[in-house]
Amino acid sequence: MFTTVRFSGDRSDCLVIPRKAVSGSLKEPHVFVVNDNKVENRKVQIGLVNTDYVEITAGIDAGDWVETAGQINLQDQIMVQVN
Repeated sequence: MFTTVRFSGDRSDCLVIPRKAVSGSLKEPHVFVVNDNKVENRKVQIGLVNTDYVEITAGIDAGDWVETAGQINLQDQIMVQVN
């Protein structure tokens, strides 16, 4: 049995990032945050998830730069160049 669910309501104040920015599984998610040309591996808590985006409820703040590609090559505190 399959169903389609649509959520309604105002969620305009939530923090959303691309799903491809999440490393690891959705059960133990983390993201790489760029700060002063270094990446920091941070655990995050997620809320709603769809095909393209993930709601972040804790772990990063609005305005943080998150890496969306190449996470397999990153390690905590490695230097990166932001273009």
